[in-house]
Amino acid sequence: MEKMQFTESDIKDKKYLEEQIELEAQRLFSSTSSRGRSLEEIRTRVRQGKIAEVFLIETGKFTQAPDIYHDLIDLEGNRVEVKAYNIYNSNAPSVQNDLYRIRTQGWNKSKYMMLFQCKEGKYTFLEKISI
Repeated sequence: MEKMQFTESDIKDKKYLEEQIELEAQRLFSSTSSRGRSLEEIRTRVRQGKIAEVFLIETGKFTQAPDIYHDLIDLEGNRVEVKAYNIYNSNAPSVQNDLYRIRTQGWNKSKYMMLFQCKEGKYTFLEKISI
């Protein structure tokens, strides 16, 4: 995983990517999670994470999780959250807030978080974090 870098153009199955973005964006827009955001704002945020998820699926080392509250499943059967932010490391407040929420809200079954920096469309793997 070290030095893993990619962009949206590296995604092979663009149709699958767009389907996954739309499914998640519509689900979030229809829920209380929308927090007043427009569907287009939600699509933009969802796209950033889905690109990383689909890239990982295309490596053959992950599959889509069957439940809506989790992202992927690794080859050992562990659920894995995938996060992509314009950050430099896992000490960023957005990452720490997500980790706290995931660890304390009781719904999470993920064992790891795969953290990516997403800067100007370029994704760089930063860290695999134990949850």
